[in-house]
Amino acid sequence: MPKKYIVCTKCKRILNKKELIHRENRDVCPFCGNDRFTTSFSNVFLIIKPEESNVAKTIQKKESGLFALTIEI
Repeated sequence: MPKKYIVCTKCKRILNKKELIHRENRDVCPFCGNDRFTTSFSNVFLIIKPEESNVAKTIQKKESGLFALTIEI
């Protein structure tokens, strides 16, 4: 069974494959435009209010979303 979620290797945002944008015969991240993804990830965290989050500040994320801290390429 194929994995339902993937992680952008640039912004580390966790995405459902349905969220990807199909552009010029390739899938791209709708947040950063990267076209490289992985299904091997761990240490998942959700940022709701980045301006109030110490974790978001530590990892330098200024936007809300679901992210993976660790990925394997």
